[in-house]
Amino acid sequence: MMLQSIRGLLASIARLRSVTTAEAARPPPQWLRNEEPLRDYAPGGFLPVHLGDLFYNGRYRVVGKLGWGAEGTVWLVHDEQKGKYVALKVLRADAHVSEYKRLVNLYERFHAKDPQGQQHHIAPLLDHFQHSGTSKGCHFCLVSEVLGPSLAHLNRAYSWESTPERIIKILARQLFSTLNFLHHDCRVVHGDLKPTNILLALPQVARSTAALQKHLDQAPAEKHLIDGNVGGLDNGTLPKYIVRSQQPFPQDAYGNSVTPCIKLIDFTCAIDVDSPSRPPTIEPLEFWAPEVILGYHWTEAAEIWAAALVIYYTWARYNLIEPKDGATRDPPLTPETEMLVQMTMFFGPIPPKLIQDGENRGLYYKRNHDTNEMELKHARIEISYPLRNLLQHSGPAALRSSPEQLEAFACFLDTMLNNDPERRDTAGQVIMHPWLTSE
Repeated sequence: MMLQSIRGLLASIARLRSVTTAEAARPPPQWLRNEEPLRDYAPGGFLPVHLGDLFYNGRYRVVGKLGWGAEGTVWLVHDEQKGKYVALKVLRADAHVSEYKRLVNLYERFHAKDPQGQQHHIAPLLDHFQHSGTSKGCHFCLVSEVLGPSLAHLNRAYSWESTPERIIKILARQLFSTLNFLHHDCRVVHGDLKPTNILLALPQVARSTAALQKHLDQAPAEKHLIDGNVGGLDNGTLPKYIVRSQQPFPQDAYGNSVTPCIKLIDFTCAIDVDSPSRPPTIEPLEFWAPEVILGYHWTEAAEIWAAALVIYYTWARYNLIEPKDGATRDPPLTPETEMLVQMTMFFGPIPPKLIQDGENRGLYYKRNHDTNEMELKHARIEISYPLRNLLQHSGPAALRSSPEQLEAFACFLDTMLNNDPERRDTAGQVIMHPWLTSE
């Protein structure tokens, strides 16, 4: 009898091995190319996380993956203590303790300035802790609320061909009230403002624990097994499988009756405006202001420029200034030179003081000995293409707008997309603009 039991157990193990081997031998699914590269699990990198893993003395249980980024992975976890779902960001092992403390102190500053969160749309930090006990070192962990898609996927969430003007105004009010809180009250710039760092709060119908649990039951997490050593990394460094990132709510959670509410996330690049030691650049490349490109002393006005481009992207569904276009020119231009060309075409000449005092002026400009004026290297600007012309040819968004609406929107953007940073409106001034205050 015992011999039969042992044989049965061995047969079960053999079947399990054959299934596991067959699954590992399958070609990688298409979704895998959108997940984190395995090289990020090298020593000092990401923590291997698996479904069912427990964090913080068993308080947080992993049930799915929400996404990943340069700093780490983000997981949907169940708070066993409070009985609700939250988001857990697990930072890389090489994240410096000073950066972690700076980030926590920043959230504490936000809370001290506005304990009720009435003046801003910043995703609050609910908890934080250190996770150790692995051979990869210590990982700092941040807990926040579960959020929805980013502005980059706004139209997909609402099934819009283009974002209605009414919604653009709501989003802009929320964004600039948040920037006013950051710039004026906290003296901080976000430093990495882009559509993917501005998320939508979950609608009420999808926010409850019961609603999230129902969706998880209907759409369980997908995973792809990792077999053997990959890229010189062994099984002790790699996770057993990669989990597919997915939103924890059904596609129809957002409807036209749901008013969007944004939440600004990821303050790892945040900078004190008044700090004497600041990085030379802020914001992603495609949202750089002219002073950032030229190495001129930047202020919070550079983030106002970036915010205006984010609003344009939300309206038109593509970037107003596209650095990649330089690669198609003959001869090709660097992304930064291409941006300066487009800035000059759309918004007029770059102010001489930015060129003269910019530390990077030699990279992009040279002096014309005939006119004694500074001009772009390797590029000639022979035409201008004003912002109003751009708006009139911005696809579906322009087609559904009247000439009066386009002119009003152009006037709004004009207050921020000025090549002279000193002539841009502050966030507090933008909030009071007639286009934003009108229905």
